[in-house]
Amino acid sequence: MMLIHCEKSSSGRRSAWVDTFFATTTEHTFQGSRYWGGKTGGVGYEIFSAFKTKKRLIIKVKGREKGDRWGSKFISDGDMSMMEHLSKGLKRTDETKAGKRICEMKLGDSVPVRSAIAVENIQKNYNLSFEKAKKLEKEIIELKKQVSLLNPSLESEEKNKRLTEEKLKEQEKKQKIAEGKLKAQEKKQKVAEGKIKKQEKDQKIAEEKRIAEEKRIAEEKRIADAKKEEEKRIAEEKRIAEEKRKTKKKKVVKVVEQKQEEFKPKKKDLDTDPPIIEIAETITVDNQAYTLKGKVKDKSKQIYLSIDGRPVEVKRGKFTLDLFHFDPEIVDTIKIVAIDKWSNKSEKIVKVTVKLKATEVVQRYEGLNPNKVKVSKDDNKVAIIIGIEKYENLTNIDAKFANNDAKAFKAYAERALGIKSSNIKTLVDKKATRSQTLKAFKLWLPKIAGEGKDIYIFF
Repeated sequence: MMLIHCEKSSSGRRSAWVDTFFATTTEHTFQGSRYWGGKTGGVGYEIFSAFKTKKRLIIKVKGREKGDRWGSKFISDGDMSMMEHLSKGLKRTDETKAGKRICEMKLGDSVPVRSAIAVENIQKNYNLSFEKAKKLEKEIIELKKQVSLLNPSLESEEKNKRLTEEKLKEQEKKQKIAEGKLKAQEKKQKVAEGKIKKQEKDQKIAEEKRIAEEKRIAEEKRIADAKKEEEKRIAEEKRIAEEKRKTKKKKVVKVVEQKQEEFKPKKKDLDTDPPIIEIAETITVDNQAYTLKGKVKDKSKQIYLSIDGRPVEVKRGKFTLDLFHFDPEIVDTIKIVAIDKWSNKSEKIVKVTVKLKATEVVQRYEGLNPNKVKVSKDDNKVAIIIGIEKYENLTNIDAKFANNDAKAFKAYAERALGIKSSNIKTLVDKKATRSQTLKAFKLWLPKIAGEGKDIYIFF
């Protein structure tokens, strides 16, 4: 039940008034109405409707009385629940020719809808019982009249009275039984609601575990694939190096045959020590776009260096490479391999963790290169990003790298387009089902977008 009252206007032409009305609410919506007898004999009414956002609750009012129509708004600011807003109260200020006055709406009392329905049913039963009791009272009066008219004995009159009292007691007993059933039903309802909450919590935990397991499996697969590629490349390098050794050996043998007595190998040219890679094994950066720097030392000046299979130039014993990590939630594993001209090889694994700052300046982004466009966050932009690598019901149409493309565009949307992360809906693989996609377009998008906003869709 809602209480509504308006103060007397500043000019005194409009008097103060108070009224109550009933409304139904959910966590995000409010619906109600009130009616009154008009001054000219007609009926006046006001309809209340609202939708709660994170920042405020606005209840819109549309009213009509005969030919007059009007509209107004009650407002309550703050990040609160629906019941907290209503308990706190909402205000509006009317400014008309009759002067200025303040009106307030506040929660008077509330009950759950199910309880209200159950109470209503009990009330109906009670009313029926009350009507029966009144009917019995009428019968008693009628009996008394008949007794007085027929002048029966006192014993007969007392007997009729006793029978009537017994009927009343029986009716009261039935009323108590009905009230007991209502309490039992309310208790069952609370138990059922507790079970539902527990089930929802268990489902949420199971979903979080499943997502974590999928991320772990994907990371292990990526590392295993990278390792296989590296092993293939190393095998090819060994084969090429072996062929070069055989070619050099043949040439040396030929020289020995010509001038065998003059051949003296120089010990100083032999090197069995692998290059030394100087870089931290764990690195933490505050941006998805970062530069990897390190040093490599060896007796030989000719050093071949690769990072995740990509050749990198070494200048004066130093190397740098600009990288971009698509998914900050996963630790990036980078493999560095160095080989000198004697085929001595060394490897080093570097793990990079990205910890993003609360507010970021757009940095380098390979491929999409968002650092050429520097924009601030814009509330009037919304994006839906969908990436599907494997389709459940279709075969031979897997879209490789679709997940990474979706994550890359999400980063680009935040950095270069200035879209807030709360205004981006990302659906990848198992989350990109038909039902989830329809929910994103039919429920999430209308709630977030509204009118006059730019909408980006990436698929």
